[in-house]
Amino acid sequence: MQISLAAAIFAVGGLAPAQQVTAAQQDQRIHVNQIQVIGSHNSYHAGFPPSARKLMELKSPDGLHGLDYHHAPLTDQLSGGVRQIEIDVYADTKGGRYAHPAILNMVAKAGLPADPEFDPQHVMDKPGFKVLHMQDIDVRSTCMTLVACLTDVRGWSKQHPQHLPIFILIETKEGKDRHLPHAVTPESFTAPVFDALDKEIRSVFTPDEMITPDDVRGGSATLVEAVPCREMAYLGAVPWHSNLFAGPETCRAYLYKGASIAAGPCALYQGRAGGSRRGVHGRERRIA
Repeated sequence: MQISLAAAIFAVGGLAPAQQVTAAQQDQRIHVNQIQVIGSHNSYHAGFPPSARKLMELKSPDGLHGLDYHHAPLTDQLSGGVRQIEIDVYADTKGGRYAHPAILNMVAKAGLPADPEFDPQHVMDKPGFKVLHMQDIDVRSTCMTLVACLTDVRGWSKQHPQHLPIFILIETKEGKDRHLPHAVTPESFTAPVFDALDKEIRSVFTPDEMITPDDVRGGSATLVEAVPCREMAYLGAVPWHSNLFAGPETCRAYLYKGASIAAGPCALYQGRAGGSRRGVHGRERRIA
């Protein structure tokens, strides 16, 4: 199991020594950017079923070594204390692009017993953003669509209204994988696709359930200007929120220039130091 220690680093300030105060009183003193949370990588990852795992063991034992793990469903992780999740998303504007992964036929051709059905509800046939690790090979997820994953998070949050903010890292997957030359090629994340991604996020979360770039920026011209000059909200002012980050740097041109969302995107851009549009600085340290 891979776990990362994630910090939401906007403008880290010092904290006074802990006093004998209640949790509610602490929430009135501590800002959102002054907390550290435990997070999971590839949080949706369900691992390989028995026959697919056997096939990988025979065909690519080295490849299996880095993929042979699984996570509990998102709600179980949240109940266990995780407050940062990471989700890989693939665009599928017409539907069906990832509905028939090659590994299913590979298992059959190898004469291995059939694994549990991949998509009994046929959600992969429908348009929308899909959640998986590696197209055609490592495809099993505890929530197969972005909407399903976010709906699980929102449902858990509604049942636990006093929880810390949940940090959701969205990593957009595009382009051919050099390690999988014969696999289906993911769609590119163009400006209209980013618009669609933003709309899917907003179809699950209401505006008051998210901390958006506009919230952080306030009256400043850029996020980089805003962060050192203004304090993030106290935890007590955000009884439950979900931060949404966009991971890859290559997203920035579309997410903040090309996309046409009038109110500004949902996701904070995670990028290099000095970038004028950077809203999040990520620093990972594996602890297990």
